[in-house]
Amino acid sequence: MTTGQIIGVIVGVILIFIWLGNFRGSGLTFGSAAKMALAWVGIFAALFVIFLFRDDMLNVWDRAKAEITGSAVASSGGAMRLRKDEDGHFWVTATVNDQPVRFMIDSGATNTTVSKETARRAGIKFPDEAQAEEVDTANGVIKVLPSMIASFRVGEIQRDGLGVDILPAEDDTNLLGMNFLSSLSRWRVEGDQMILEP
Repeated sequence: MTTGQIIGVIVGVILIFIWLGNFRGSGLTFGSAAKMALAWVGIFAALFVIFLFRDDMLNVWDRAKAEITGSAVASSGGAMRLRKDEDGHFWVTATVNDQPVRFMIDSGATNTTVSKETARRAGIKFPDEAQAEEVDTANGVIKVLPSMIASFRVGEIQRDGLGVDILPAEDDTNLLGMNFLSSLSRWRVEGDQMILEP
């Protein structure tokens, strides 16, 4: 038995004697005193369980909040849980060079792409038009301007120097592609949720 345990037992015995002394002088019956003692034991047990499982309870609260609000939730270890939008896609708001930018996650896109307007707003460097490259997309061949995002963050997931293609057309959809997804240790879809693990 350790010193701490011995001190705990001594303090417990002293508290029992104090309680018994108060019990005799209070006029309470043994039955009502036992009920009161059990109530206090129950209160302390409930507080102990809440303290012991506080992280799990916070995760359950975060998941419930995500289901109600439809927002992304950071889980333990920096993982993100995203809820499928009504349009059937997964959307996330990332921080691009300190600017909030909304992305649709597209595992069919090789690279992350942003619109001209997003690139201007987020301070992404525009290459010369002569450096435009042709890429195959689901909508056919298009020209893009390859560049790089200096600082890119989704929740707690940070990816500096992320390659990005700037769409020359004024398209307002930003796509988070496989160059980001493949940098993760793992990503998966479970029902109507996508989990991104750093």
